[in-house]
Amino acid sequence: MNKFKYFLLSLILLPIGVFADTNFPSFPMSFYGNATLDGNSLVAGTIIESYNDGELVGEVEMIEDGIYGYNNPTLNRLVVSEYTGELLFKYKLKGTEQSIVGEKQQIYEGGYVSGGVVNLNIAFTKEVKKTSSGGGGGGGGGGGGYSDSTPPVEPTELIAIRGNGSTTLTWKNPDDSDLTMIVLVRSKSEINSSVIGEDLEDYGEILMERKLEKYEDEDIEEGITYFYAITAYDRNKNYSDPIIIKVTPEGQEVIQEVEIVEEEVVVLGEEFVDYSGYKTLYGLQGDLVDAISLNEAKKIVSQIVPVSLSEINKGVYDRVVGGYPGELDDYARYAAALFIQEGTPTTLSLGAGERGGALNSYIAAFNKFPTTEAEWQDVIKIANGRWPTERSVAAETRAKEKFKEIYLREPNMEQSNDNAAVTIIAYGLRPANRNMESEKTAILTFEHIYKYSPTSAVDWDIVRAIAYSGAVR
Repeated sequence: MNKFKYFLLSLILLPIGVFADTNFPSFPMSFYGNATLDGNSLVAGTIIESYNDGELVGEVEMIEDGIYGYNNPTLNRLVVSEYTGELLFKYKLKGTEQSIVGEKQQIYEGGYVSGGVVNLNIAFTKEVKKTSSGGGGGGGGGGGGYSDSTPPVEPTELIAIRGNGSTTLTWKNPDDSDLTMIVLVRSKSEINSSVIGEDLEDYGEILMERKLEKYEDEDIEEGITYFYAITAYDRNKNYSDPIIIKVTPEGQEVIQEVEIVEEEVVVLGEEFVDYSGYKTLYGLQGDLVDAISLNEAKKIVSQIVPVSLSEINKGVYDRVVGGYPGELDDYARYAAALFIQEGTPTTLSLGAGERGGALNSYIAAFNKFPTTEAEWQDVIKIANGRWPTERSVAAETRAKEKFKEIYLREPNMEQSNDNAAVTIIAYGLRPANRNMESEKTAILTFEHIYKYSPTSAVDWDIVRAIAYSGAVR
């Protein structure tokens, strides 16, 4: 009898790991860092791919020059499915279909780690084209050097916002692979429209010579009209044609009159900027995110007539709007239908089903249907993977409980991956670039934990947290 008691006690005291679930699915692994080609930043729109034994196991589209993934786990990362051995990285330039290894292979030999997050800078080099020696010849004068006389394309979408004591300028950089710098010049006098880029400094003060897409000019005098010129140059100092704008005074912080001195003219005197060129809110500063999402929310809220839904999109609408338990007026229904059917410039890439999912996630988080501009701003932010302005204590508390069910521990909200997991579960933040293999793995993990397949908005938010947050047990 005593021996039996001793044996039972021994079983109770054995470490939990002895009975660990060896069939538990792995958590996705992700990479973040810089990506360059011959020392220059690869441009936004480039695809970074990872291969294992010749099979594509992960890819990500760069949303900012030089960066393929971010330390912030709710932003872009290169997420890879489970593999054995090593990874080979390739790049695919924007607008092309060719995946390129480069002269020197970029390989990660660290092996797969469930839930691992790796900071890895990837430095690609162009393939060196081999040329025949030509036999003898002596001298030759330094052949094989880099030679280029073609300037980069000029920056586009130049916008100026004049406030009290400052002017904010934003633009889009060209996609040229050898783009080196953007030069921004300011003058109180009109800048000659025939000036060439390399002579701009003779016409005013150089405010910036960096590869950015935004500049805040905080050293301006009230009541003064300023002229700004912007140009791009490559590593051989070939300059693009300058773009010149005129910014006139205004005493309040609104969108200021902007006049393109050269060819393109933007409507003057209206408190409006066309933000339709922005296809995502990822990588943008907070004030620009607020401006773009408000602009899009205004269109959604202003819908006052019925929207014709396609048969497929009507199914999405019926699930989300028809499933809402509260009372809705016609205008709320019209707004939801417009968002699902047509979307907004920054949510078009999601598709109607995912837009309906983002709306559903908002309803689940805040227990209400969006009706105001501010509430629709938060729906649009959620759809873009950005934190909503309004916070829900109840949703975050529920999310922390779900976190414990998944990861078998308390979340550390000071740790970025844990924080991201809780936030994704609470609000349903959508990733900028989906990785279907990682989502498949995350679904298996969900099913292993909960013993059923994901169906509700919260279920799918949990799947996204597993797939993209980087949190681990």
